Amino acid sequence: MHDFYFAIGIIIIGTTAIGPSDCIDADGNTYKVVAIGGQTWMAENLRTTKYSNGDPILTVGSTSEWLRIERGAQVSYEMSLDNWRAYGLLYNWNAIADQRGLCPKGWHVPTDQDWKFLELTLGMSGQDLDRFAYDRGTTTNVGGQVKAKTHWAAGNVGATNGSGFTAIPGGYLNEKGEFHGQGVAAYFATSTLSENSKWVIRYVNEISNGLGRSEYGTTVRGYSCRCVKN
Repeated sequence: MHDFYFAIGIIIIGTTAIGPSDCIDADGNTYKVVAIGGQTWMAENLRTTKYSNGDPILTVGSTSEWLRIERGAQVSYEMSLDNWRAYGLLYNWNAIADQRGLCPKGWHVPTDQDWKFLELTLGMSGQDLDRFAYDRGTTTNVGGQVKAKTHWAAGNVGATNGSGFTAIPGGYLNEKGEFHGQGVAAYFATSTLSENSKWVIRYVNEISNGLGRSEYGTTVRGYSCRCVKN
């Protein structure tokens, strides 16, 4: 295995090949990782069906069931095994917040602050950090730096994947139990609640080179997750 890095000023960005014990979830899935500044992130979406202690995460078999659940749960986009393989799983807030841990041991679901550190590393201005908006970091192509060049529909504005984060458009599950966005948008969970007790998330889409930040109710939405190393 070989690592490679390149420097942008004092910022180190690059990809790191995983070893047999580097980033492995409770199901035994291994993940590519990427070093960005002083952080190490998964370069793939989480796809575990178990908490880090080995307990199963509820697998949802229908959107009507998803709307009724009041505990941690996961689902693949449109209940498809192919989507699980390609895009990972979507997790609800209760799974993200569960004390048993969603991420592999030694890793955690990123906080809002973890994301802000990443965004600053990629050149986002301090003025953009706290905004809830889709166009944060457009002047420095922050969204384009995290988007993969593949999997996206036509457009994919600004995509260079210069950071190695490799965001792919896995879509999300909304509060009506409807799947949306596959091919055109990637939504990522944080473990942070806003001052309004809403779930803070990040997103990128095909028509903007910004890295969006938004807040939604915590009950039934489902998002992709990228873990960050402790």
